[in-house]
Amino acid sequence: MGGTILWRSGVLVLTVLLFAVYSALMLGFEIGVTVGLHIVKNIWLNVAGGLLLFVVPICLYAAMLAVEEDSLDVGFFGGVVVALCGLGVAAQLYQGLDERALHEHGRQVQAVVSHVYWQDGGSDAPTRMVDFTDLSGQPVPGALAGAGGLKVGQRVTVTVDPAGKVPMALGTPTGAGAFHTAKIAGGIEELALIWPAYRGAAVFLRTKKPRKPQDLQEFLEPLVPQAEPVSQIERTATIDETEDEPRRSTSA
Repeated sequence: MGGTILWRSGVLVLTVLLFAVYSALMLGFEIGVTVGLHIVKNIWLNVAGGLLLFVVPICLYAAMLAVEEDSLDVGFFGGVVVALCGLGVAAQLYQGLDERALHEHGRQVQAVVSHVYWQDGGSDAPTRMVDFTDLSGQPVPGALAGAGGLKVGQRVTVTVDPAGKVPMALGTPTGAGAFHTAKIAGGIEELALIWPAYRGAAVFLRTKKPRKPQDLQEFLEPLVPQAEPVSQIERTATIDETEDEPRRSTSA
C-alpha cells in the first residue's frame, strides 16, 4: 500500500514538471514567433509564421504522445486543439502589441467619418472600410477596417500611428482586451497539455510501479515446485494394481 502511494506521488510530481516543460515549450514558441513577426512587419513572413504556428504544435504534441507510446490519433486530435488555441494566442497577442504601440506612440485625432465602402477580399468576404477627415477637413492617413455601425458625418476619436506601421484604431486602445483573450486561449491550450504530461510521467515510472498481489502470485507460480507428470506406463501399472486388489481379497 505504501509503495503504491509513493509511486503515485512520484507520478504527480513528474507530471507537474513535464507540464511546466511542455507549457514553456509551446507558449514560448508561440510568443517568440509572434513577437518576431510583430517586429519585422512583413506580410509574407506573417503567412509563413501562421503556418508554423499551426503545424509545429501538432507535430510536437504528436511527438510527445509517440514517445509515451500513446495513440497517434489521440495525438493528432489534441495537437489540433493545441494548434488552434496557439493561433488564438498569437493573433490576440499580435493585436494587443499593435494596440499597446498605438497607446504609447500613437496620436489621437478627433475625426469625422467621410467615406464608408466595401473592399474586395478576393476569396474572403468583403471588408467594410471607413475613411476619416480631421475637424479642419484634411484626410486622416489610413483607413479603419471592420468598423460596423459608423455612418458618414459621425464624429469619433481615432488613434493613428505617425510612422504608419500600425493600423489606426477606434478610440484609445490599450491592448488589455486582446491580452485577456490571449490568456484565455493559452489557458485552454495548457489544459490540453495535462494529458501528455501525465502519460509521460506514468510511462517513465512504469518500471518502478509496485506489483499488485495478483501480479506477485503470477510471478511466484513458476517458482513453486510441481509434481512431475506421471508417465503412461506408470499410470497403467497403478490401474492394474488397483484392479488386482479385489481379486486377491476374494481369493483369500
